[in-house]
Amino acid sequence: MPITKAVDIPSPPACITGEPGELQGEKINIHTIDKRILSGSIEALSHIKNSFAYKSADTQSLEVMEYTDINYIAFSKKLCLKADLFHQEPQASEEGDFLEHNPFYVDFNSGTKLDGEVFTSIEMEKCLHLFIKTDSNTAQRLYIPKTNISEYRLGLRLGEVLLKQQNIPEDAVKTGLDQQQDLRAKLLGSYFTENNIVSKNDLQDVLKKQKITAHVKIGSLLVSEGLITEEQLDQAINLQKGDHSKKIGDLLIEIGAVKQEPICRAIATKLGIPFVNLKNFDVDSEATSLIPAQIAIEHEAMPIALNNGQLVVAVANPSNTDILNILSFISNRSIELVISTSADIKETLDRYYSTVHYSESEMEEVVKDAHSEDTSGIVLTQLANERPIVRLVNQIFADASSRSASDIHIRPKKKEVELLYRINGVMVHVRNLGKSLLPAITSRIKILAKMDITERRLPQDGRIQSVMKGRSQDMRISIVPTVHGESTAIRLLTLSGELRSIDKVGFNARDIDKFKELLHRGGGIILVTGPTGSGKTTTLYSAINELRKLNLNIITIEDPVEIQLDGIEQIQVDKKIDFTFAKALKNILRHDPDVIMLGEIRDEESAKIAIQCAQTGHLVLSTLHTNTAAGTISRLKQMGIPGYLIASTVLGVISQRLLKRNCPHCQKPEIVTPSTRKILNLSDDDEFYQGHGCSNCNDTGYIGRLPVYELMIVNENIKEVVINDGSEIDIQRSAIEDGLETIVQNALIHAKATETSIQEVHRVYST
Repeated sequence: MPITKAVDIPSPPACITGEPGELQGEKINIHTIDKRILSGSIEALSHIKNSFAYKSADTQSLEVMEYTDINYIAFSKKLCLKADLFHQEPQASEEGDFLEHNPFYVDFNSGTKLDGEVFTSIEMEKCLHLFIKTDSNTAQRLYIPKTNISEYRLGLRLGEVLLKQQNIPEDAVKTGLDQQQDLRAKLLGSYFTENNIVSKNDLQDVLKKQKITAHVKIGSLLVSEGLITEEQLDQAINLQKGDHSKKIGDLLIEIGAVKQEPICRAIATKLGIPFVNLKNFDVDSEATSLIPAQIAIEHEAMPIALNNGQLVVAVANPSNTDILNILSFISNRSIELVISTSADIKETLDRYYSTVHYSESEMEEVVKDAHSEDTSGIVLTQLANERPIVRLVNQIFADASSRSASDIHIRPKKKEVELLYRINGVMVHVRNLGKSLLPAITSRIKILAKMDITERRLPQDGRIQSVMKGRSQDMRISIVPTVHGESTAIRLLTLSGELRSIDKVGFNARDIDKFKELLHRGGGIILVTGPTGSGKTTTLYSAINELRKLNLNIITIEDPVEIQLDGIEQIQVDKKIDFTFAKALKNILRHDPDVIMLGEIRDEESAKIAIQCAQTGHLVLSTLHTNTAAGTISRLKQMGIPGYLIASTVLGVISQRLLKRNCPHCQKPEIVTPSTRKILNLSDDDEFYQGHGCSNCNDTGYIGRLPVYELMIVNENIKEVVINDGSEIDIQRSAIEDGLETIVQNALIHAKATETSIQEVHRVYST
């Protein structure tokens, strides 16, 4: 399964350890609430899903457990913690530069108690990271979710530390504790300072042991982490002397010493602050509403969530404490900081404030009268033409296009509207919009698509043509009424672009030659099959690209025309005027075509006409919605085409799918269950890989898609089976005997080459 990590596990603050940077695969013991100890290796953690995955030492299978089922996870590897002098200077112990240790305890709801001595710790929103003393020289990492904790204490209380290190009288500490109970708003440290019991400097020194300092010298930190060299740091410092306005981190990036993300991750790790990848983070609109756009953009602070009343804000520079005060004052909330890259913060600010999140309060003010079912066309038109709505809709289109989305979905729910894009075949949640905006957004799209703006009871179809980044874009619009309002689906098509050659479609060399040989025959039908979004149109256009080298008269019938081609006569059907595929086919025969590309055989009439065209010496290319090449023959029979006509006209069938391509930057060995190995006939020694998510793939685990296919040539043996009314299984068996490489076999070749996962192959097998 993998659970995608949105927040890294930090290393101990102010320490150097022998731990690897990536803890995945480390051996662990899991202490459950029912007092069992399970052994294995950690594979993934998800603070969002409150669960983790581990590979069981007993069964070697991947298991998933909820935080509610465990007390804590103990990492088996013993660590030697040493003070990191680049970060701060903790008090050294008698062993040299080992950290001193303090008592701790954790009480669990199950009645179990964990106690001992801790070298250092990090407290986060949902968990504790403890580095407990195992002997005089080593420590052990414990990961403790807060789910089942009833009470805990890490190290000495502030008053105890003051007693130990500052020689403060015990009765003074007791008085401070008592007064703090009465004045909860006042910190204990404030009481001691105000009463001159300790100096501010002494207090700050004590607090350093209680909480990690936010002031980090970035250059020294990066050197200590091995991310840059001393020479690169000196070079950046010299450059800064000539321009004091530039930060060391920015100068290091400029000279190519390091990239921005490693800097942020290093700071996050050292400070014990979560690092968040904002690329796929689902930002809470309630959080963004608390900070005005001007303030957020000016300070490069992106509010992303609300957590127990606290406002979670992503920043690139957590050492700027002024921003905490500003944001806290404006939002009237306490602020919890997380770290992200400056580039991601700017992009997210632009997406949620400057563009798609154009002052939502302003938009809601504009559309406050748009709830009534009897809203007139005049009012809806006025709302749809208001500047905020126009900008919002335009930006949704532009944003989807820039992300290479194939579809946009605007789906109404009971209390809000969900905006989603389909990217690489997967639905991606973009954000939620206020429910009051739905009538205005839908009306704006209807106006652009020349639909009836007042009709909200019946489905409507339309299209919008526009130019985005110099490319002509065609958008097919479908609007249907639902119980929560009108739902809109938009298919994005590029009208002009470069065609792929057959050599670049993804076929192997043997099948490229076979496909080209089919295209050079005098007449017949070649069919490309597969579900919606499987790349059928791309394959058809590659065939057209090959054929137009031969100076043939090529005519296409499409719905709609997806790529405009010079030298090709392209016809677009229009059901509004009853200009169907069948009618277009009947008429183009008078235009003396050599090749006819029919976008889709949709019904019995168009199937029969296509067969007639093939019988009269024309080469016909078309698509069908079937799952296998052999199933295409059965589908034609269901449409009323006799077996002898299929055998005499169908030259070949390509069945294809698109699989998610593994991200090469984060792919790791995939856990394949014994049942899956049995179904796909895989040996126990076969090793496969799967992407686990990283910044290069937006934490999805894959980058792009790759085609898998099967090419069935209708030879004499298959013709005989078809004429004798053989079943789909009989056709498939005959094709395999003649050398057909099935689509599952083709997918397995890509999986063995680590290009895709067995999970994706199994998806093809299941369909």
